[in-house]
Amino acid sequence: AIRMPSEVEAQTESAWVLAHALLSEWGRKQLGQFGVEPEMIFNRWTDWWFRFLDRCFTAGQVLGGPRQYAALVEHFSALVKGIEQNRGTESPKLAAALRKIGHVHRFMGRYAVAETCYRRSLTIGEKGLGPEDPDTLTDLNSLGLVLASRGDLDAAERILDQALRAYERVRGMEHPETLTCINSLANVLADRNDYPRAESLYRRVLEVRRRTLGEEHADTLGSLNNLATILRDQGNLTGAELLYRQTLEARERTLGLQHR
Repeated sequence: AIRMPSEVEAQTESAWVLAHALLSEWGRKQLGQFGVEPEMIFNRWTDWWFRFLDRCFTAGQVLGGPRQYAALVEHFSALVKGIEQNRGTESPKLAAALRKIGHVHRFMGRYAVAETCYRRSLTIGEKGLGPEDPDTLTDLNSLGLVLASRGDLDAAERILDQALRAYERVRGMEHPETLTCINSLANVLADRNDYPRAESLYRRVLEVRRRTLGEEHADTLGSLNNLATILRDQGNLTGAELLYRQTLEARERTLGLQHR
């Protein structure tokens, strides 16, 4: 489970990150005058940004919250421009930066901006790495998610179905990334009220996770909860209640009664 930062920690993190961003950009521009190798400055600068963006992705939120995000948006643009100038407009590093920035925009609900980032990263990846490279598939899956968030369920289903077929070929039928894509597609189908197809996919994910992760793994219980919800949405209240109870009892055993 991810430990969310306290309010004090978030404020400290916010101030530190913004200060570091400003100093990093100032240093990148100034240190070259003192004979520091520009390549080293560039690598240190981008590596720091990538670590920060990866931490946001792991936490599922912008570290420091909305105020932090507002302060950093213009620096995201500087990161993209810096990579374009140093690595070119079709480099894998640029695609990685756009992908990571896209995640942050998506967390903040700026879906149109996130979609632009994902589409550009996807285009770079398809041309440079190929349509079935793992990073390209990540971009395809992320694009499907943000389209679903924007309410374009037809396009989301089409993109996620394309991603799933590629994941199955590249990663295999039971790889965690394949299962995550299946679950994302099932969510879209559920939003479209295509309950039978969504249920079939949820059952598929649950079966694999039970077998590979165990009955009480957090991901397995998440899948059990998803199946309960889709049964409820179809009016099968008895079946849904049984699965909800199983999920609750397993979480009480593994996490304790006081866990939220």
